[in-house]
Amino acid sequence: MVILKANSESEKTSTYYRTGASAASEERVASIYFHCRMANPKKNIIVNARLERESKVKLSGKEAADNQMIVANAAAQSVAQQLGCQGTGLTAGAPKAVSGVYGPR
Repeated sequence: MVILKANSESEKTSTYYRTGASAASEERVASIYFHCRMANPKKNIIVNARLERESKVKLSGKEAADNQMIVANAAAQSVAQQLGCQGTGLTAGAPKAVSGVYGPR
């Protein structure tokens, strides 16, 4: 299940990353959806890790998109670890851009 799906319109404003079930970064927001299989209580859920940057922080372009995704991914990994999630698909380290505004050309 992919929550954030790239299309020709969304790729004009978002950069999509390879981490979790789906992940994207825009001007001031990064969002990651990941699956969490927990042992206790035994259940499967989808978690949305969302980061919103204050407009006072002066970053733009690829640096902003990448840095927002790095922070969101680290937070998602921490939450997943605390919940005891298995099968998150979260990337270790910095997620790679795969499409969109700052994706590979």
